[in-house]
Amino acid sequence: MDNRRAPLFAGLAVAGVAILMVLLLVLPKMGQVSQAQVQLDQAQRDQQTLESRKSALEDAKAAAVPQERARRREGCRARGTQDDRRGPQADPTHGR
Repeated sequence: MDNRRAPLFAGLAVAGVAILMVLLLVLPKMGQVSQAQVQLDQAQRDQQTLESRKSALEDAKAAAVPQERARRREGCRARGTQDDRRGPQADPTHGR
């Protein structure tokens, strides 16, 4: 009878080792994967937020450029000068 039970005990031992390996190796990695997925989801949400902010800033910049050009033209016309885009730093007599 002892010889007939030996394969049963060996099978139970192999099954026990397999279950132990799953508990010790696979489950912690599954936890790390789920944490990484949460971080990825957060990073994707952050990226979408930043892209929408960038788009809004680019739209505001595009809308401001023509207004700024028109404002400069009006100022130059009122002074009777040309539009000097170099600014006051380019004028050597500025500030004297």
